[in-house]
Parts: sequence; C-alpha cells; structure tokens
Amino acid sequence: MSAITPVIRSLSVRNYNPDRLREVINGADLEHTILDPQNCDATIHQWRCADLSIDSGFYSFPVFVQGQFAPRHLCVGISQGRSEATWVNGATLDRSSIQVYAEDTEMLYRAGPRTDWAGITITRELLQKEALKRLGHEIDLPISGMRNYQTAPLLIDRLMRSISTMNRGEDAGANSVAARKEKFLQLLLECLFSSGNEGALRQIESRQQLRLDIVRRADAVIRQKINEGDGYSSEFICRNLGVSERSLQMHFKEAMGMPPKTWFRRVAMNEAHRVLTLEQPRPGLVAQVAMDHHFEHLGRFSQEYRKLFGESPSETARRLAPSRDLHFTLPS
Repeated sequence: MSAITPVIRSLSVRNYNPDRLREVINGADLEHTILDPQNCDATIHQWRCADLSIDSGFYSFPVFVQGQFAPRHLCVGISQGRSEATWVNGATLDRSSIQVYAEDTEMLYRAGPRTDWAGITITRELLQKEALKRLGHEIDLPISGMRNYQTAPLLIDRLMRSISTMNRGEDAGANSVAARKEKFLQLLLECLFSSGNEGALRQIESRQQLRLDIVRRADAVIRQKINEGDGYSSEFICRNLGVSERSLQMHFKEAMGMPPKTWFRRVAMNEAHRVLTLEQPRPGLVAQVAMDHHFEHLGRFSQEYRKLFGESPSETARRLAPSRDLHFTLPS
C-alpha cells in the first residue's frame, strides 16, 4: 500500500446551530433537529485521505438527523447511545449493530442524549477489493438503501477503539499510518462479514422499509404543513398516507420517541430557530417568526423556545455568527 498522508482534524461545537453540523460525515448533507432540552455540545473527529474517510463524534443532546450520504461512496455507520437505543431507517440499534448505506442513500436517524457515532466513507470498489484480498470473496452489500448487520459487540468495540486511535493521530509516520489503515480495514471487514440466514435478513429489511416509508412520508407532510403556515392535523396526515391513527402513533413513537403532534412542534421550533440565526435582527422579528411557524401565543413560544435551546428567541437573533464557528484543532 502506498504512503498515506491523512488530514486529521478535531472540531468542537458549542451552542446549537444545525447548519454547522450538516457535513460532519464526508460528502453528506445532513439536517439536524434537536428533540429535547439538553446542553448542546458536540465533539467531532475527522480522519480523511484520498480513498477512505473516518468521521466520528459525540453529541450531548438528543437529535433527529435526516439527509443523504455521499454520491459514489458507501457509508458504514455505528451509533452507540449511552442512555437509549438509536433508531435509524426503520431499525432499532444495539451494541452489536453496524450499518451499510448504499450510494446516495437517504438516512432518517434518531439518537438519545450522550451518543457516540462513527461514519466511514469508502468506495464499493475498494471495500470489495479488500474483501477479495482478505476473505477470498466479495461480501454481500446493499445495492440501495440501508442494511443493518449484527456482529459481536467485541468486534464493534475494537473497531471504535481503532477509530479513536486513528483520530488522535498516534504514530502518524507514513509507514505506521499505512499499517494502521490496513488493520482498520481488516477490523471493518470482520464486522461486516456474516453468514446469517439471508431469507430472514430480507424479511427484516422489508419490515424496516415499511416502517421507514411511513415515518418519512409523514415527516414530509408535517414539514409541508409548517412551511405553509398550517396547524397540525392527524386526520390530514393519515388520509394522505393511507394509514390508521393507531399505526401513525405507533410508528412515530418508535422512530422519534414522541407522538406526531409533539414532533410537529419540535420541527416548527427548530425551523423558527434556523430562521432567527439567518435573519438580521429587527423590531418585531421574533413575533413574526412565531406567527409564521404557527405559534400564536408569543409568551408561550418564548418559554418553549428557551426550554429547548437554553436561550430566548431574541438572544438567538442577536448572537453574532463568529461565536458559532467550528473550531478546528490538531489532535493532541
């Protein structure tokens, strides 16, 4: 393997600003929605070279993330919640879970507070080439969508420790970096290689896709209603999706950890926050933003906003953009 010169960066994010988190995984465009009041701190690490990118992080706050991964690249994901399980694309994850997202796959992801995650971006060709070299055959990878693999938690732990070591830049000479990359790819393939029942796996994926479709379509309807300035209507959503009220409630509770009406208010509040970070401060701005996002009582809007984001709407509008910048540092 030729000499490698990776780019290694650490990022510290303080104060919630979803636009600063859109590209935490290489080549992806990921929209973040905060779910419940928490300190909004994030630590992100990036190890990137020409054909392999390893991004990892820790979020202190519960979050919903949706968006697309890089074109022409697979993404391998790991998410380990310290207080509650992660839900992603219809699947509830545990410590034995590792996911592969096909090229251009859309992700819907909900994680609780204090969650560690990693996203490994790699081409299909490189991963299969390494599989042929190390296993003697290619591995079964998804052509579209996401596949959730179950493996030994010990292997996942070893892979996460390897990621942490690479992100710290230890022994960063060209030869040792190449050796570390070799070891990392070996661990990754050990995690992904499985001889499970393919028929059962397909049935699980089919059920996951059904759950994902319902949540994705319902979320799209909710965001459309918010953008149009309309209020929440469970009947309207169920009619558009062709599902029962009970089914809608059940799938939203599983995916978002909350009923769809509460999700409507969370999305509306996050959208109001986004507008306040972009607009120039002016008299009446907060009241206008509240009305535009269907919060008719300004006092209750301000109370709910402060509870969720830790500051008043006017404080968000006044805060200077430089205070939200990501701070890049070299690994110590």
